[in-house]
Amino acid sequence: MQQEPTDRNLRAIGWIGAFLLAVCGIPQAYECWLNGNANGLSPLFLGSWFVGEVLTLVFILYEQRRTDANMWPLLFNYATNILTIFVMIYYKLFPVI
Repeated sequence: MQQEPTDRNLRAIGWIGAFLLAVCGIPQAYECWLNGNANGLSPLFLGSWFVGEVLTLVFILYEQRRTDANMWPLLFNYATNILTIFVMIYYKLFPVI
């Protein structure tokens, strides 16, 4: 008989997933910063990713307020991604080299 995962285990899984998704863009943002440009990234990709992250963040904030649910792992994920995407967009628009 298989046991149901506890709320604590599910929270840990959520935090781990949110952390991994949040940091996956950091190496690319770092590369853009090192190179002074984002030449390898298409504007459509960056724009779509950014708009998708912002819209999802708005939805999460709405749902958290409406349901009083704990959405901190998701908020952390989307806020971090928006910051890293912003770095990439900055270097796409204003390349140093």
